[in-house]
Amino acid sequence: LNAKFREYTTKVADIANRQKGSWPHLEFDIPYRDLAFQGTPHREMVTLMPSVHCLVNLTETPAFVISMTSIEHVHFERVISSAKNFDMAFIYKDHKVLPKLVSSIDMKDLDDIQEWLSQQDLTYTVGTTSFNWKTIMGVVDGLIEDGSFWEDTDEDGQKKPIGWLFLDAEAGDDDEEEEEEDDEDEEEYEQDSEE
Repeated sequence: LNAKFREYTTKVADIANRQKGSWPHLEFDIPYRDLAFQGTPHREMVTLMPSVHCLVNLTETPAFVISMTSIEHVHFERVISSAKNFDMAFIYKDHKVLPKLVSSIDMKDLDDIQEWLSQQDLTYTVGTTSFNWKTIMGVVDGLIEDGSFWEDTDEDGQKKPIGWLFLDAEAGDDDEEEEEEDDEDEEEYEQDSEE
């Protein structure tokens, strides 16, 4: 059955590519079954399968398809070591479209999903809380409009996370730890130089 389907997809792609004037470029994408995971993109738990260009579930109604070329960033919500599940928000390049949330993903799948996103050249952040995405996107659009979203300092000259890193719960902790370490190193240096 798989061989027949592969033969069918090859023939359809060949015909479509010969008819370039009337058809857009057509390419079939095969999901990675070994990266499949359970999640809830609509109202019920389904098996989601990553592929080269998409994340899909085509076996349940309504079908779920997200093209990775339309995604700017992915944020993992409710990632807590004691939790069994987390949520994943897909933030579109078109900020007029609200992020798509896939909820109740098993924690054991987190590393594989992050690796797949890295292979897609997509950035991602990890947080412990859930967001009101309509509010967050309003804030992001405001920051983009005034040109400060991709800056590393705010209007007061204070250091801030660049771009989507403001969603990253651990990024601020790392900066604070680095500053504390720098302060400790500076104090040690001052004590050594006084002696």
